[in-house]
Amino acid sequence: MPLPLEPAPLEGKHPITNVRYRYQVAIANSDKKTDDLVVSSGNDEGYSTTWLIKQCPSQHYEIKSVEHGSLAMCEDPSPSGTRYVYGSQDPPINQLWVIQWIGEHVFTRVTYLYQELSSIKEYLCRIKKPGDLNLCWKSGSEHLSPIVLDTYRNDKSFHWTINPEFLQQPIASGSNFVIETVNVDQDSVDRFKKFCDRTVAGAAFNSQERYPAPECLENTRITVRDEIAKWHSETDGRSICWLKGPAGAGKSSIAQTVAQELHSDGKLAASFFFRRGHARRSNITDFIPTMASQLAEAVLPTRNLMIEAFHREPSIPEQTYRDQFLKLIVDPLHHLLKECGSSRVIVVDALDECSEKGLVEELLKAFIVARPPLRVFLTSRDDGDINRTFRDPAIKDKTYCLDLNYFDSSDDIRAFFRTQFSTMYLKEALSRFCVPKPWPSDKDLDRLVRLSCGLFVYASTVVRVVDEDKGNDPRGKLDQALKNPPGLDSLYQQVLSAEANEYFHRVMGIIILSSTPVSVVDVGRLLQLEPIIVSKTLTRLHSILMIPDDITEPVQVLHTSLRDHMTHQEQAKTFFIEPLEHNRLILIDCLRVMTQKGEGGVPLIASHHYAWRGWGYHLKQVVVNEHRSKKKFCNGLIESLADFAVNWNLWAKYVEETTTTRLTMSYLWDCLSIVKVCGPLVVFRT
Repeated sequence: MPLPLEPAPLEGKHPITNVRYRYQVAIANSDKKTDDLVVSSGNDEGYSTTWLIKQCPSQHYEIKSVEHGSLAMCEDPSPSGTRYVYGSQDPPINQLWVIQWIGEHVFTRVTYLYQELSSIKEYLCRIKKPGDLNLCWKSGSEHLSPIVLDTYRNDKSFHWTINPEFLQQPIASGSNFVIETVNVDQDSVDRFKKFCDRTVAGAAFNSQERYPAPECLENTRITVRDEIAKWHSETDGRSICWLKGPAGAGKSSIAQTVAQELHSDGKLAASFFFRRGHARRSNITDFIPTMASQLAEAVLPTRNLMIEAFHREPSIPEQTYRDQFLKLIVDPLHHLLKECGSSRVIVVDALDECSEKGLVEELLKAFIVARPPLRVFLTSRDDGDINRTFRDPAIKDKTYCLDLNYFDSSDDIRAFFRTQFSTMYLKEALSRFCVPKPWPSDKDLDRLVRLSCGLFVYASTVVRVVDEDKGNDPRGKLDQALKNPPGLDSLYQQVLSAEANEYFHRVMGIIILSSTPVSVVDVGRLLQLEPIIVSKTLTRLHSILMIPDDITEPVQVLHTSLRDHMTHQEQAKTFFIEPLEHNRLILIDCLRVMTQKGEGGVPLIASHHYAWRGWGYHLKQVVVNEHRSKKKFCNGLIESLADFAVNWNLWAKYVEETTTTRLTMSYLWDCLSIVKVCGPLVVFRT
C-alpha cells in the first residue's frame, strides 16, 4: 500500500494518544510546578489531556498544554542518557517539533528541535539537539510513566494519533497496515550510515582542510553575487545556475562567499569543492554520499526520510547518480519544504577539476531532476566537454548561465590590491624603508590591474610574491612584477626562477602530481632525501605553495593553475614537469618504499604511509597515459612491479584495515580494464 504524501490537518486542540498501547494519552500533571508530560493508564481526572498544536514556518510545530499553557519541551540528558519530555510556562528557548504523517490519523517521528534563537525564522541550520531522537512512550505497566526522546526502533511506541476514535478500529484495519509498512528496521539505518561513511569531509565549504578558503573581499564582486542571489530567490523553473570563467577568475572565491551567505541564512543544503589532484575531492564516486550526509545535518528531518528510502530500496548505492540524487536529496527536501516557500541550495565548485570526465556528464544530467525548493549552484571553467553537456536542451532549459568574462573585475582587483598593499605597508612598517604613500603609486596600481587580465589569482599571487621577504624592502619584487608581460604564466616564471636546485623537478613533480597533499617528510622518504634538503628546495616558493612550519603537515598548491602551468611545456619552459614520466617515477618510488623492511623483516607501513595509499593512483595514471600514447612499460617499472608482487598479500592485509581500500581497488580495476597483464613477471595473488 503506497504511503500517503499529504499531511492531515494538525492545527487545533487535540488529545495526543499512543498507538501501540491504546487509550494511553499524553497528559500534563497539574500537581507539579513543572508540568511533566506523561502517559495515563486510563484515569485522566485532574490532568490536562488537551494540547494546542500550532504550526510554525517550514512545517514545524509548537505543542502547548491548553489548561496550563505550558510548552512541551525536552530537558538535557540524564546521566543515563535519557531525555525526558516536560512542559514549561516560561521556556528559556523556543520549543519546536517535527511531526511526520504516515497514515490516516497516525503520526510518527515527532522529533524535538532545540534552538537558542529569539525568532524561529530559518532555524533549520541552527538545530542543536540530534534529529534522530523521537517522542516515545516508555512503559505500559506504570501509571503516569514519563514520555522520553529515544532513537527510532521497530516499535509502534513512536506512533501517535490526535484522533482517539481511530484507536477503536480493529488492529487489522487499513490504516494500521500503513503503520506496519513504514517501520524502519536497523538494517536500513546501518545501510544509510555506511553510505554516509563515504563522506569527503574536506570537500565542504567550511572544512579545516580548505582553511583558509579564498573568499570575496567585502564589497567586491557585488554585481555577480546579486545575480546569483536573484536566481536562487526566484521561483521559475531554472533550478541550476552555472558560473563559468577562465582559471584564476575568482570562481572559487565567489562559490565560497555564496556558500557562507547561504549557510548564514539557513539556505545551504550541502557543498562540494572539487580539487584536481586530490584523490577524493577529484572523484565523483563519493559525491552523493557527501551531499546526503551534509543534508542530514543541515535539514535534520531529511535523515529519517533518507533512511526510509533505504528501507524501500536497499540497492540505492548501486543505482545511477540520477536516481541516488532524486531519492536521497530531491525527494526528501521537496516533501519537507514544498509548502513553506523556503529554498535550499547545493553549491558545487570547480566541476572541471573532477578527474572522471566521463562521469561529469552523468552528474550534470542528475541535477536536471532538481526542482523547487532545491537549487544547484555550479562553477567550472569554460571546459569543452562541460560546455557540450550544457548545450543539451534538457539541461540548457533548466540552467541560468553566468559568464565571468562579461563581468568587469578591474575595480574589484584594484580594490583588492589597494587593501592588501595598505595592510602590508602598516604590518611591515615600510615607512622605515622610506617607501612613499600611496604605495604602490596609482600609476603602478593601474599597471598591475592591466597585467592581471581580470584574474584574481594573479592579484593574490603578486601580493604573496611581494610580501615573501618579511622584514625587507619589498619594492624590488614589485618592480620585477611590473616589468613582466601580462598574464599568470610570466608571474609563475618569476617565482620559479627564484631558486631551482638539482632536486627541484622531482620534488615539485611529487607535490603537484600526488593523489593527496604530501608533507616535506613524505617527499623526503619517497626520494630518499633528508627533510632539510626538501625544505631548502621549497624555500622561495611560499607565494605559490602553502608550506606549513610543521614538516609533517601537507604542502598544498595554492591554485590549480600552477599545475596547469608546470605540466605544459610551452608555458613552463625549463620548469616543465612531464606527467607521464613523473607519475612513473613516483610509482617506482612508492613500490620501492613498500618493499623495504625494518627490523625483523617487518615492512615499514606506518612510516611510509603515502606510498601505501598512493601507489594505485599513480599506477592508474601510468597505465591510462601509456595506453593513450601507445607506449609500453619501461623495464624499470616492470621490475619494480615484480618486486612488489612478492608483497601483494601484505599490502592486501594493510588495506583491509584502512579507508583507502575501496579507492585503491577501483584504481586497480580501472587498470585491468585497459591492460590484461603488465608482463609475465607481474602476477598478483590474493
